Amino acid sequence: MYVDGKWVAARDRSVFEVVDPYRQDVVAHVPEGTESDVEHAVSAARRAFEGPWSGFDPRERRALLHRAATELANRQDELEIEETRCLGVPIRVSSSFLVGAAGLFAESFAELAGVDLTEGLPVQSAPIPSVSMVVREPVGVVASLTPWNFPLLSAVFKVFPALAAGNTVVLKPSPLAPLAAIRVAEAFEAVGLPPGVLNVVTSSSSEVASCLTGSQEVDLVSFTGSSAVGRLVAAQAANTFKRVLLELGGKSPVIVLDDADLDCAVDGCLFGAYFNAGQFCESGTRLFVPRSLCGEFTDRLVARAATIRLGDPLDWETDMGPLITSAQHARVCSYIEAGLTEGANLVLGGPGNVPAGSTFVQPTIFTNVSSEMRIAREEIFGPVLAVLPYDNLEDAVRFANDTIYGLAATVWSDDIGQALQVARRLRAGTVWINDHHQVSPANPFGGYKQSGIGRELGLEGLKAYTEVKSIYVDLARKREKKFYSLLLSTEPE
Repeated sequence: MYVDGKWVAARDRSVFEVVDPYRQDVVAHVPEGTESDVEHAVSAARRAFEGPWSGFDPRERRALLHRAATELANRQDELEIEETRCLGVPIRVSSSFLVGAAGLFAESFAELAGVDLTEGLPVQSAPIPSVSMVVREPVGVVASLTPWNFPLLSAVFKVFPALAAGNTVVLKPSPLAPLAAIRVAEAFEAVGLPPGVLNVVTSSSSEVASCLTGSQEVDLVSFTGSSAVGRLVAAQAANTFKRVLLELGGKSPVIVLDDADLDCAVDGCLFGAYFNAGQFCESGTRLFVPRSLCGEFTDRLVARAATIRLGDPLDWETDMGPLITSAQHARVCSYIEAGLTEGANLVLGGPGNVPAGSTFVQPTIFTNVSSEMRIAREEIFGPVLAVLPYDNLEDAVRFANDTIYGLAATVWSDDIGQALQVARRLRAGTVWINDHHQVSPANPFGGYKQSGIGRELGLEGLKAYTEVKSIYVDLARKREKKFYSLLLSTEPE
């Protein structure tokens, strides 16, 4: 672990294993941090924040963050292999997105360190001649908890903006994929980040995570993960009224309009549903198709999905790897069984026809799905796509919004004007038109409803790591006695 500028073992010297989901061998042994390690890291972060870091010239912070971004980019070959082995994600995906995009996002976030967020306000003439300004200052110590499904990119999303705003960070990665967080710390150490500004604590214990989110010395918690765990994080943070940024689950709707280019829409829908074996919070797993097109569209989906290659994630020809763990595999299979039990039609895939003992699940497609079924309402986090017909656009929008989630959505149409109108009616933080999974460092990302609180990325993401302060400057040189008489009945001697 990396604490207070030093590489340290857990206080009790214990470790846990990181296992390759495909080969089932041990990738690394990682320190099993304890509550004592968390307290040590939080104390280091507090000292660093109250020391020189928050007062650093923004240009110095920006230069340091740029150097760290370059350091990460220079390690891409090593990082993409490590990410592939930890997650079981195909190396094509880790190369182009999980790792390849991380350096680009880090560069963009580094540039934010130079953005002046001060807002000057007009001179006030009454009741007091004054000028005022609104300034943004760092929150303080930030606890960042990252998920396993895109560990490096998520660490970049949280660490770089938090540091750019002048905060210090204690980063706790998922125990399933903790190595990316360690590599981020290595990059910052290599470019001379002051001790305590970034700390990494690894642990497989939920009690250790609770110690971090509940600490009185932590000022903000940034968490990405399931909505169920997000509720626990919010409850723990509420004890000290600390702020939370929560990027949680989703059940993203995809609406195909009757004028869509079907070839593009089919490929795009499969990409939206099966990228990283469906293990993305914004995966498009509820597909709404006009009833008149449903048969043809489903036939095309099945034909294309049947060509997706499952195999060794380190093979550049592999399209889809295994699920992250046997527990996740069992969860996804239980949803497939639930779909069958509730009367949906399994037209492709399921858990069969894969190597015994593996955690592969074939690309799976259900038809004859209704909005009340679990496969249409609950986040599965696997390669399971539910096709739901609709009769008119009003129904499509109503069905799409009929969910506790609101992270993302997609509209497929050749009529951009109509697609934009539909996009404005969808209750989701991100809506794609004729695309899916596109994320820009300039655009805020986050969800409506139970998909989270706050936003990451863009200026909104930077502001999320700041406190707002109003400063007033009185321009009057002399006070009239009657003004002070509102408070003071006699004039001081």
